[in-house]
Amino acid sequence: AKAVDEMKIRLREKIEEVSRERDYLQTILKGMLEGVLVVDERGRILMVNDALQKILSLSSEVVDKAPLEAIRNAELEEAIRRAIQEGKNSAFELTFPLSGGKTLEVNVVGISPSPEEISKEGEKIKGAIAVFHDISRLKELEKIRQDFVANVSHELRTPLTTIKGYTETLLDGALKEEVAPQFLQVIQKHADRLTKIVEDLLALSKIESKEFYLKWEPISLSELIDDVSDFVKEAAQ
Repeated sequence: AKAVDEMKIRLREKIEEVSRERDYLQTILKGMLEGVLVVDERGRILMVNDALQKILSLSSEVVDKAPLEAIRNAELEEAIRRAIQEGKNSAFELTFPLSGGKTLEVNVVGISPSPEEISKEGEKIKGAIAVFHDISRLKELEKIRQDFVANVSHELRTPLTTIKGYTETLLDGALKEEVAPQFLQVIQKHADRLTKIVEDLLALSKIESKEFYLKWEPISLSELIDDVSDFVKEAAQ
């Protein structure tokens, strides 16, 4: 009877310890911004956390389904299969058009057995975990940066080409012609435009700082229109 009572106490302590660990794990998974998918050795879903349900708009009834049924992505299904059957971890990017075009960085790793399980059954993978990082915002910012660089390159190339062309014309003998002052005015105008572009780039870097404040001041609308008209006149013609 004493031995049974001691066993009951130890069993109760073990159950309480497992319950505490489960509660800790659930709290951690709920607090994570990354999505988590856990499958068993059969490749069936054991659990998805709240973040993954929100990212991919999954229903709560995905437990015991194959990942392909719930998420419908063959590359993810294959990565999970390799992790379970071959013990190969993998990292890749996935795009989900049906979830708003989100791009996710996925890391899939196999769940290794405990030392006790290895001694009994041999080293057999017990399942896999897939962690999903939503990098849609990073991809969007990368696209914005690429577009920005392309636009700036175009804006710089136009005045530089004009300055180079007019300068070469002057050096080829037009310096003594009547059009020379006009050419120099064009060169000066485009040099001023380059200066404005550089100032805009510096202003953009200031805007990104936390100390930036907008300074409101009046401008001449007619001068602004004239400036833009002069700039696009050649292309319009």
